Amino acid sequence: MFSFAMGTALGDWFADKKTGYNPDIFGLGLGLLNTGLILGAIFLIIIAYRCIAKPKTNSVLEILTFWLAYILTRPIGASFADYFGYDWRGGFLGNQGMSIIWILIFIVLLVTTILKYRNQRNKNNLKEVDG
Repeated sequence: MFSFAMGTALGDWFADKKTGYNPDIFGLGLGLLNTGLILGAIFLIIIAYRCIAKPKTNSVLEILTFWLAYILTRPIGASFADYFGYDWRGGFLGNQGMSIIWILIFIVLLVTTILKYRNQRNKNNLKEVDG
């Protein structure tokens, strides 16, 4: 719950403007797209660090980088979804358009995963029969 709230607060703080609809006097006013790009870059830096430096298992750096990356997933996803759903071309995609796009992406990834699993299982079964 804490990480979800922190991610939401971070994204709102970066994106919210001091004027306009639902003003936030403390917001940085970067907008939705810029927030997604900046936090996405920070996320990629954290992932690159984990891949290159390979922090020791259960070390403070490993745990810290995991939680930082995990917290960033919320505002990154929300920033891009809100940008494409509300800001891009005056809300061209809207909630329904974004929902359809994400459902289609989910179905493609699910089918791909299932097919990969079945192919691997079939290969293992053939090895058992031949072996």
